[in-house]
Amino acid sequence: MIANKERIHKLIEELPEEEVPVAERFLRYLCDVGNDPVKRALRNASEDDEAITPKEEEMVNEAKVAYERGEVQTDEELDRELNL
Repeated sequence: MIANKERIHKLIEELPEEEVPVAERFLRYLCDVGNDPVKRALRNASEDDEAITPKEEEMVNEAKVAYERGEVQTDEELDRELNL
């Protein structure tokens, strides 16, 4: 484990200065995902490969059309409608 981290430290030292912020964001991302069990589970989850049914495709298309017409509800409106 230490040898692996030492290699990463060496790579960081070799980075051009302008790439340091990118590396920092990526390392932060890895730390955050590694410490959060939900994010880790999502990252490791298999891709949904179930085919969409014709009925589901129809429902998605209807929702898109409704959205384009402005037929949307805010979260607050939906909460009130559902008594939440």
